[in-house]
Amino acid sequence: MMRRSILASVVAAVVAAPTASASPFRELFENATYEAQAYSAYFTSVIQNQSRAIDDKRLQLWSRFTVETSAAITDELYLDLSAQAVGTNQQDERRGFFTPPGNERPEGRWLDVAEAFLTFEQDDYTITLGKAPMEIGLSTLYSPTDRFEFVDGVNPLHIEGFGVWQGRIDYYFDEDTVSFYVFPWEDRNMSPTGESRWMGSSGDGAFFSITLPGLVAGIPTTITERYRDITPANFAHLLKYAGVREGFDFFVAGHLGPSIYPVLRTTGLPNTFDKETPWAFSPMAGVAATIGAWEVHGETIMQQTFANNDQDFIKYVVGISYRETELANAIGFEEFNPVIEFSQDLVTRPQESRTYIADSSSARPHRESILYRIDLRQSDEWSYRFGGSHNFRDHDSAYAGEIEYKPNDNLTIKLMALFYAGPDDTQFGRWRRNDNIELGIIHNF
Repeated sequence: MMRRSILASVVAAVVAAPTASASPFRELFENATYEAQAYSAYFTSVIQNQSRAIDDKRLQLWSRFTVETSAAITDELYLDLSAQAVGTNQQDERRGFFTPPGNERPEGRWLDVAEAFLTFEQDDYTITLGKAPMEIGLSTLYSPTDRFEFVDGVNPLHIEGFGVWQGRIDYYFDEDTVSFYVFPWEDRNMSPTGESRWMGSSGDGAFFSITLPGLVAGIPTTITERYRDITPANFAHLLKYAGVREGFDFFVAGHLGPSIYPVLRTTGLPNTFDKETPWAFSPMAGVAATIGAWEVHGETIMQQTFANNDQDFIKYVVGISYRETELANAIGFEEFNPVIEFSQDLVTRPQESRTYIADSSSARPHRESILYRIDLRQSDEWSYRFGGSHNFRDHDSAYAGEIEYKPNDNLTIKLMALFYAGPDDTQFGRWRRNDNIELGIIHNF
């Protein structure tokens, strides 16, 4: 009865829209904001002696134009839209236009809708329908619980989080919120493919490395991605409770649906495997507290995989940050903000299904890593950032530095450098020939 009344309220609001708002389309136009980005990245190495064609040109050009807007259709119903167009000189990075629900293609699109959703607001609840943003975690540098939003990761230098198709209802109780999500489609993230230099030695954008037993010499290896049918039985669900108290925030949640970490299954044919995401139940929790200039946070997620089709594991992150002003002011800066986090991935049960021959361990990032960053703000115009990550288990690392100049509120110029190290079959080691220096310009209008 409650679901019927809520649905009836949304339908009634849509029907009443013309009388409540005479020109929602005009409001969409007037509220639109635009951002243009242009980058040129110079890579220090070419990639040679590989078994596949690689577009390893030294100079990569990349640009993105984004438009965002919103409008009140009625006093209770709101529409949010966001779209982007991307340009690049890289082979096979972009193909076609618009990502459909239940995306089955790893390539990025030249033109795409990042968000498109309706929000129906009442005093004690809100309903959201469409392709909407979804953030759960409270960590600063790496959040293992923020794994549900659709991501355009075709170019790892410019990862963009899109919304995820969902139906959601949020109930409000004082400072707390209970949220229930339904995800009708399984959207696979877009990742490096084709001739991209970001594919790594595994030849797959998701796996850092792949070990395939029982290969037959002389027969090519074939890996085919498999997707679930769009039926109610395959809908994913998430229930979340979030609260705010004096000095700290927290959440607890549980997800039932496909993991984002892929596994490989045998097909019965020689050297032929299916790549898929196993069904799993994933409880999670997190907390962030502020104590003066200090902030401490932590979050964890456990994956319990059905039918032993993947490892069961726990991923967690703990971190701390500090906002320092006295020493910064003494040496001519406005503030320093160092952040450090430690993440770990603990396997609680191995993959035991005979038909699944490769678990997701080589697709899960930061399995035992320290991550760090320091932001240095000199003035409203000049700021600097340095950071990195080191994995103690796999012995790979990434290091980054950035200088930002902002002459006004609408223009930002960035100079960035990224360096990778480690064995070829690791998260960052697979990119050790991708060290680069990049110049970027961002203009908002």
